[in-house]
Amino acid sequence: MANAPFFKFPSIPIMNERMVSSFSVPQLDTMVHVEHKIDGENFQVILKKNATGNVDVSFASRNKFLGQKNTLNFKFEDAYEKHVKTIVDEHVIPFMNGNPDLDTMHLVGEIYGGKTSRVRYFADQPLKVRMIKFFALYFNGLQVASHDFCKVVGQWQLPVVEHFEPMSLREAIKFNWFDETTAKSLTNGNDTVIEGVVVKPMSWDKGCERPFNTFKIKSSKYAEIDGSELKLENFKKKQSAKSIATFKNYLTRNRVEQCCKSDLAKGMTNKELVFFILNDALVDYNAANGTQATVDDVSCLYRHVGELLLEKFI
Repeated sequence: MANAPFFKFPSIPIMNERMVSSFSVPQLDTMVHVEHKIDGENFQVILKKNATGNVDVSFASRNKFLGQKNTLNFKFEDAYEKHVKTIVDEHVIPFMNGNPDLDTMHLVGEIYGGKTSRVRYFADQPLKVRMIKFFALYFNGLQVASHDFCKVVGQWQLPVVEHFEPMSLREAIKFNWFDETTAKSLTNGNDTVIEGVVVKPMSWDKGCERPFNTFKIKSSKYAEIDGSELKLENFKKKQSAKSIATFKNYLTRNRVEQCCKSDLAKGMTNKELVFFILNDALVDYNAANGTQATVDDVSCLYRHVGELLLEKFI
């Protein structure tokens, strides 16, 4: 069986002040699709027509092709068999067979729940079963726009990540996504793995550039997780001692002042402001050092530095 081309689903950048200030008026007026960001493991269902005209199904994680079976470090068969396989067999494969120009399809989603302890926004116990929800679809290697994704996947009745009513990019940036009532409004309080929201353009013309690149919005609430010592150890393994030491150079008084004056900072608690400052500093830090450090990586090291600067500024 010839495998469909594997591609690594890109990591989604976190919204920061520089990103917001770069948006033009037409971009801010763009209609967007805002969906929950689930804290799970990136998972792909890959479908490809073979030489006989049948459709082969295989699987991938974010970083590698998995084939058709569980691997030592990635278990997916039980969740796929329970929640997705019947729908793929009865709806998705017939859809491919009915479209002669469609050779490959990638369904991208998250596997979450089970015994694995994940970052949780709510204090509820984590889900006891493994679940799958999808958020992206590719036809012949090209991503389907959010509006069309909802329409197509909705017809198949695949489980998808919950999304809010369409709004403009300007509204999405200013909206308080971290209100607990808002966060729970799409899940009836049953989902314990929501770590933020993802903002995507609703649509774009085929063959044209997107109005803006997808980004995610996270709060300090979503970063509260036990195991900071383990995170610190993992961070030290990824970064050299010299690189770690240089991050504090990006936590300047000027940065704190600009972040505090930002419209995005209005209504934030001091704790949320600290994580906002750390995120803003990480953009320049990662660009300068060629790294992919996250706020979770550095918060256990430099959160106290951000708090100190914030205290002096206020």
